[in-house]
Amino acid sequence: MMRVTRGRGRPLKNEIDTAEAIMASALPIFADKGFDAANLREIAEAAGVNMALVSYNFGSKLDLWKRIVEAIGFRIEETQAALTGTTGSNDSGAALRAAMSAYISLMSARPDVARFMMRDIDHESERAQWIYEHVTRRLLDQFLPLIERARSDRAIRTGHPEMAFMQFSLGTAACILRRVRLAQGSPEYSDDDSFRVALHETFVEPLFHDD
Repeated sequence: MMRVTRGRGRPLKNEIDTAEAIMASALPIFADKGFDAANLREIAEAAGVNMALVSYNFGSKLDLWKRIVEAIGFRIEETQAALTGTTGSNDSGAALRAAMSAYISLMSARPDVARFMMRDIDHESERAQWIYEHVTRRLLDQFLPLIERARSDRAIRTGHPEMAFMQFSLGTAACILRRVRLAQGSPEYSDDDSFRVALHETFVEPLFHDD
């Protein structure tokens, strides 16, 4: 799930495994409690390691948080890059739909990632900027060319590509965060496939011209 780098030289496998276990345990804690309320002792206990290992691998709570953001950015980038290699490039509309569907699937499968990101995306300036540089900017670099190409081919209806993407990405994340509440009024959202279809119908299809 996470890419790990620490210090000079190649890290040993057990160091990588420990760092990945710490990040995997820290992500839902940050997501549920927020950066300020989370603490390294709790994260170490959840990972089943000594707290000294958290400091050894990451230094500070902020450095651990930043590494998780970087790992999320890498994961999203790798997912979209793999998609590019398997999706036909002749149909710009189909390529954009596939990229948006992949994003919906990735975020729906990891609601803790959506919670983690949304907590700091517009709050404390250093953390918000880190998210922008390592996640939002990567997403824009991947999606804006697809949106621009689809717009040039008249496959979609938007005059504002960046706003269209932000509406899609933030709207998707917001609905994922509120899925339980949404399902109280629409029980079908409790089903994963039905929920993904609803996200697609709400945030993807309205962007496209009718076939």
